[in-house]
Amino acid sequence: MKKLLQILFIAIFAGGILLTACSKRDSRLPVITLKGGTTLYTKLGLPFHDPGATANDDKDGDLTTYIAVAGTVDTTIAGSYKLVYSVSDLTGNPTYLNRTVIVYRGTSNYICTMYYVDSKICNSTALPIFTSRIDTVSGNPAKVLIKTFGGINGLDIQADVASPSNGADSSAISFAWNGNLPSTGDLYDIQGTGTLNTHASVLVIQYQWSNQTNGLYGCINDTYSK
Repeated sequence: MKKLLQILFIAIFAGGILLTACSKRDSRLPVITLKGGTTLYTKLGLPFHDPGATANDDKDGDLTTYIAVAGTVDTTIAGSYKLVYSVSDLTGNPTYLNRTVIVYRGTSNYICTMYYVDSKICNSTALPIFTSRIDTVSGNPAKVLIKTFGGINGLDIQADVASPSNGADSSAISFAWNGNLPSTGDLYDIQGTGTLNTHASVLVIQYQWSNQTNGLYGCINDTYSK
C-alpha cells in the first residue's frame, strides 16, 4: 500500500510539472530587424550587397546566425525584387520579414551628355533638329531631368521613370509641367509620355502643349538619341 501511494505521488508530481511546462510553452515569435530598411535601391549593372538582418528572441537570445534568406536580385535587369528573411526559435516558432530591392537605371546609365533631338510636329512639318541633355535627379532614382526641353533654353522638365517589369528593355516615363516659358513668359501646360531604353541611348516622347496665354496648342514627337 505504501509503495502504491509513492507511485501515485510521483505520477501526480510529474503530471504537475508537465502541466506547468505546457502552460508556459514559448509562443512568442522571434523578431527580425533589417539592416538598411525594407526597401533598397541599387544601380543597374553594379553588384548588390545585402546589408543583412539581425534576429532576437525573448527566451533564446541572439538568433542572427540562424537567419535564412530566400530570393535573388539580378542587377543586370532593372526591376523590383523581393527577399524573404526567416528564422525560428528553439521551440520552432517561425517569423518572416520581406525586403524589396529595386534595380534602377542610375547615373552610370543616364549619362549626362548631349542628345540630338529629332523633333516633329505630330501631323505637320518637321522642326529643326536641336540638342538637349538628360540628367539624373539627385536622390531620386525614379526621376530623370530633360534639360532644354523642346530646344527651349532654360526649360527643364522632370519625368517620372516607372520601374520596368523583369526582362523589359525600356522604362515608361511620364511628365506634366505648368509654368511660364523662359523665352516668352507665356503660361504653358505641357504633358507627355514615352519610353527610355535600357542604356538611356534613346528617349522617345510624345507630348501635348497648350499656351494658356494666347490659346494656341499642339502635339509634338521627340526622339532623343546619343
